[in-house]
Amino acid sequence: MDEQMMGQAAGTAFGAAAAGAAGAMAGGILGGAIGEFAAKHGSVLTDANAAEYQKLPDVITQMQEALNRAIEIDEQRSTTFLQELGQVWERGWGYFEDRDRFIKECAAVKARAESHMEELRLRAKPAIDRLGVPDELAAEQARWRSVAGVTMPAMNAIPGLRQIKDWAGKSESEYSTMAGVQINAAQEYQPMAPHMIHSITQASFLNKMVLTAVYGYVKMGVVEARKQQSAGAMEFWVNTAHVDAVLDACLRKLPEQLTMAEGPSNKLGSEIRRIQQTPAVIADGWPSGQGKAGVAAQIPTGVPTSQHLPTTTSGGLQVDSSGVGR
Repeated sequence: MDEQMMGQAAGTAFGAAAAGAAGAMAGGILGGAIGEFAAKHGSVLTDANAAEYQKLPDVITQMQEALNRAIEIDEQRSTTFLQELGQVWERGWGYFEDRDRFIKECAAVKARAESHMEELRLRAKPAIDRLGVPDELAAEQARWRSVAGVTMPAMNAIPGLRQIKDWAGKSESEYSTMAGVQINAAQEYQPMAPHMIHSITQASFLNKMVLTAVYGYVKMGVVEARKQQSAGAMEFWVNTAHVDAVLDACLRKLPEQLTMAEGPSNKLGSEIRRIQQTPAVIADGWPSGQGKAGVAAQIPTGVPTSQHLPTTTSGGLQVDSSGVGR
């Protein structure tokens, strides 16, 4: 059949809900990866459609059902006694050789489509295995928000505790030194929360983008695969060939989506280690007494500012298929 574009459904699949609010994600350690993914796959997300990717196992099942239906239709139509009788009359004894070739070609179309379906199932498995990751990251983000809620107000009060009015002498000096250690420890710890919140937020956002893109492309494929194909009088297995072409289009999209998340994940791990390794006062745990006296606070730097991502729509899937002629 002629080449078709399947991009019309892209907006409803994973772009429309994001068009109004991209969510301040373009800065930071993963900002470049998020922007690149959005540009290539048009899957800018907001919480409005964050749950759609959970339906990925369902659309994989629906694709299998679409293939099964196409095979059923093609098998019912491919050979009937009247068609065979007409071919014998038209071609004479050479018909039987043509019939064997035709049967082999039809079997090859079916086998190729079934193979691509199994490959799609295998390619989608890593994404299905990751369906719980965004929720896990959300829980971790909530924990760090709780930390921030406690430490940030405390930072306003801590400096006033360094000295106590009308207290002097050795005890006051020792107290002041210990208070200084605690202030330095708090100064190191307090910035870790916004760093972690920002990094985890971007990681969650990128994971949702990848999962939703995988879901979106397969969902578009299902819509296209369900379309029954018209065929000429002597054209057969066009429905199965069409579904096979849809599967092939999906398979060309999925690997890039899944591998694009690997590099950013490694960068995120490096960023978290950098944040954890920067402090000196709390490097070995929270200090007590004067043990870390004289150790300057090493405060993590580089909390990025928020920017907007571009909102785009996907180019969809290109499908090109043809059946078997007799």
